[in-house]
Amino acid sequence: LSSQVAAKQKKRNALLTSDQTLLQSRTAQQDQAVATVGGGPTSGIDPYGQGTPALKAVWYAYQQLGKPYQWGATGPNSFDCSGLMQSAYAYAGISIPRDTYEQVAALPAVARSAMQPGDLMFFESDGHVGMYVGNGLMIDAPAPGQDVTLHSINEPWYAQNFDSAAYVPGAGS
Repeated sequence: LSSQVAAKQKKRNALLTSDQTLLQSRTAQQDQAVATVGGGPTSGIDPYGQGTPALKAVWYAYQQLGKPYQWGATGPNSFDCSGLMQSAYAYAGISIPRDTYEQVAALPAVARSAMQPGDLMFFESDGHVGMYVGNGLMIDAPAPGQDVTLHSINEPWYAQNFDSAAYVPGAGS
């Protein structure tokens, strides 16, 4: 078990390095696209101007960028992956289950090609979850020793370990 955990941490640390490189290499035009289409942290309380719970959950997730991962945490100072999703939707006024397996079981599936901002993406045999925020980007709380991050859904680890996506009923995503 220790060697499996160490291997996963090594993979996720490599992913974090890749995330940081990607974020540092973004152009001003890409930053503007995230702020206007993907709903950046400077875009205000309702980043899309639509007032849907899904978009409020996305806004909440953006506000948590940089906060540390802590297993079992649901905020406000640290999160695990499913705790971040649950807290984001609680902020938006919608209750969703606490852990990834319950989330997968309770929420209706959506095709990856049809995902909308606020939809949840599940990885690694449904043991990890992130929130799609639009523009090919997602936010998640990756692993111990890492912070809540924004990154491409097409990064290798996420692309290789993607299982399913789901929408939150009543969120208006």
